[in-house]
Amino acid sequence: MLEYIDSLEESTSITEKIFLEIHRLTVKDILPAASAGNYRKVRVVVGNPKTGKITYVPPEPEEVPLLTRSLLEWLNSEEALDLMPAVQAGIAHYELARIHPFLDGNGRTARALSTLILTKRGFDTKKFFALEEYYNEDRQAYYSALADADSKGGELTGWLEYFLFGIAVETSRVENTVKKLSSDRSMKEKFGQIGLSNRQIKAVGYLKEKGRITNKEYQELCDVSQPTANRDLQDMVDKNVLQQKGKKSQQIIYVLNF
Repeated sequence: MLEYIDSLEESTSITEKIFLEIHRLTVKDILPAASAGNYRKVRVVVGNPKTGKITYVPPEPEEVPLLTRSLLEWLNSEEALDLMPAVQAGIAHYELARIHPFLDGNGRTARALSTLILTKRGFDTKKFFALEEYYNEDRQAYYSALADADSKGGELTGWLEYFLFGIAVETSRVENTVKKLSSDRSMKEKFGQIGLSNRQIKAVGYLKEKGRITNKEYQELCDVSQPTANRDLQDMVDKNVLQQKGKKSQQIIYVLNF
């Protein structure tokens, strides 16, 4: 997904074609090909999986294309672009969750759309900044923030506070990771100024915390394809940053080489 976002020009408008491609890439391994990148054609409800209680009824399927196009038109408008980037991204995230345009993958697509908006507006989100990590730490808080806005007729103050706090948390996490790596004497002495990409630096931070990483874990951490993960990991092996150490479920295990 981040590779696709990376490929888009900063000046490119967020079109319906781009939006549907984001969904297709997000769910390509989850939904049938006929559903990936296509609007839902049936009614859906949003409920609490634990209680079975219906918490929200999204718009009728006939309304979805027009509502989505209206949202995209607004995202490209001067009104939206005059907002702080994080506020624009937060509004887009909520509105997409409210419209619920797809059978599945609405949350993932909303988060990817937010990342695209932040990237286009100058946030250094590519390959490094991961709001998904913030949401995954407390999924209930994420859903509660969305539900709170729904219960208040779309009043977004609470949701935007939650969303903006998440950006602050992740920005701080990135800064702390960079500072930690910069001050790591052993890494400086052994490797000097090694040319690592942002996602490779992110993987080093993960390894310093977890102790090891596999190709699959790298894919999930950096939101890249298997071939890209292979290239990145092999590059780090070639630069003596990583070494291979055994296998786990047929996956090579990589550990830090310092």
